[in-house]
Amino acid sequence: MNRLSKVASIAAAAGAVVVLLPGTSQAAPAFQLYNRNGGAKCLEIENSSVSNGARAQSWGCRGQAGAYWYMRTKSDGTFELVNRNSGKCLEIENSSKSNGARAQQWECVGNDTQRWYWGRSSSLVNANSGKCLEFADSSWSNGARAQQWEYAYIDGQSWNQIA
Repeated sequence: MNRLSKVASIAAAAGAVVVLLPGTSQAAPAFQLYNRNGGAKCLEIENSSVSNGARAQSWGCRGQAGAYWYMRTKSDGTFELVNRNSGKCLEIENSSKSNGARAQQWECVGNDTQRWYWGRSSSLVNANSGKCLEFADSSWSNGARAQQWEYAYIDGQSWNQIA
């Protein structure tokens, strides 16, 4: 094998390793989070804002910039939901553990309120509170607030990833 082929092989192998490492923003394509409550709504950041504290809400799944997310996997099996438009993480405001506490975006700092895991029935569970992400009152309306609530066996707490 000539020198150029060896260098190309090493570079290709190194590139493959980088793509497979957890925690890299390019490890998986961005997706929309579709809520299965029957209202054909996705999770988005209001007005596709890039500001800390911008609220998460429901909106029709139309491919708007603030509605795309990717998962950044952590070593403990949880993941951050990072908004592709802002680069900020989905979190629960003030690290609250209360039912009804709102979801918002904030600069990713790696704390538990910004970590999520998949729970029963495709629910997204906040690692800090143990509560599920949902739209307030299982609303079908655009602009309904995203919040956390204890697991309630309802479709409004179930999510699918769509392109």
